[in-house]
Amino acid sequence: MTPANQYQSEKTAMEEIAESKLVIVCRVVAFTLLTLYVVFGPFYTQVLKGKSNLFRAWRMYHTRGIDVCDVQFYIRHPDGRIEHIDHLQVLGRDKLLGSHHHSRRIMGETDVLRVGQHIRQKVGAVVDLRVNARIGTRDGWKTLYVDKHIE
Repeated sequence: MTPANQYQSEKTAMEEIAESKLVIVCRVVAFTLLTLYVVFGPFYTQVLKGKSNLFRAWRMYHTRGIDVCDVQFYIRHPDGRIEHIDHLQVLGRDKLLGSHHHSRRIMGETDVLRVGQHIRQKVGAVVDLRVNARIGTRDGWKTLYVDKHIE
């Protein structure tokens, strides 16, 4: 190998090393910037109360409870006495481990009325069946029904 070829190959090897170091430095810089964005974004909006479209608050399960209903069915007797009903037990879904979680969950206003109709069929038509219900929204619980008669 001539000295010129040897110099050329050493120069090429050094350029490759410098290029690989540049790639590593670029990766480190990109990773650092991304990490700072992920950490500083929620910190800025939630701790420092900053307002920005670039940095958003970190919310775990943000939309998980939307349309889930908290429902209480009860029977109002003619003497004024109130008898609370466990709707899962009345409908035969009281074995929580044996049933799918969707069958235990009441979702939305129409589902409240549908479950109320099923309970009405089980307890009879002459009973004064009523419901109190609230629904989960982005802004918190909102009242759906207060002392609503199920027909």
